[in-house]
Amino acid sequence: GILYLTDTEANQGAFTLVPGFHHKCEKWLQSLPPGANPRNQSIEELGTLAIAANAGDFIIWHHALPHGSSPNSSHKPRYVQYFNYAPLNQEHQEKWI
Repeated sequence: GILYLTDTEANQGAFTLVPGFHHKCEKWLQSLPPGANPRNQSIEELGTLAIAANAGDFIIWHHALPHGSSPNSSHKPRYVQYFNYAPLNQEHQEKWI
């Protein structure tokens, strides 16, 4: 999750995600060249959306959702706190589906 510590506009390096990715994940995976690692692909090509938020807003997402931070094109810094919740024995899965 991400906790916004200050009001953050979409152009301020905000949390960015690919809306509705769960509806197109399988088709997208099939479109990749043989041997391509899905984790190394650019999420911008999938149609990202930067999420503006107010101080105190907390965003939680599933780890399989393509996400990141958008470039900060403003003149203000972005202040956030990241949280990671996972089981101690969580294993990394190489295959997505």
